[in-house]
Amino acid sequence: RPFTTDADALVCLNNREFIVDALRGDDEGGPFRGDGREPDDARAGADFEIKLGPLEGVCVVRLGRTIACASTSAMLERPQSAGASSEGVLRVDCEFSSGACEGFAREGRANRETRQRAKDLGALLERGLKDARAVDVESLCVLAGKRVWVVTCAVTILAHDGNLAGAAGLAGCGTV
Repeated sequence: RPFTTDADALVCLNNREFIVDALRGDDEGGPFRGDGREPDDARAGADFEIKLGPLEGVCVVRLGRTIACASTSAMLERPQSAGASSEGVLRVDCEFSSGACEGFAREGRANRETRQRAKDLGALLERGLKDARAVDVESLCVLAGKRVWVVTCAVTILAHDGNLAGAAGLAGCGTV
């Protein structure tokens, strides 16, 4: 299952105790949130920010304390398969900054689990962008069977405090 981890590696004991207490709730009833919101309340609008640029094809999204940066590039290539020779290609690559969260990197290098998590997040984003038809892949065909545009969206998670898919997805949409 993607994004399942050993809780000891990512959440310190104090944070884990707070989360468990919050889920159990208080004496008056249900669970509570540290920011005072009710379970069905959304975050206030000031809790997120989307910045485009300064270069074309770059977008930075901040959702709470989670930050994702995406950039998009394109290259002309030969079609990979004969069946899809009249369609371009949309790829999404994802990586985690070593400082994004404790446990993502050991001694400055991403561990195997972190690389797999990044690969899973990239696949999720790619599927979401394709299903949402964020890019018309048929319009990326220059010459059927000869040349198509291959659009690559590179997403980097700079800070992780939850909702990785949301922040990365918004950043990816902002660049394509």
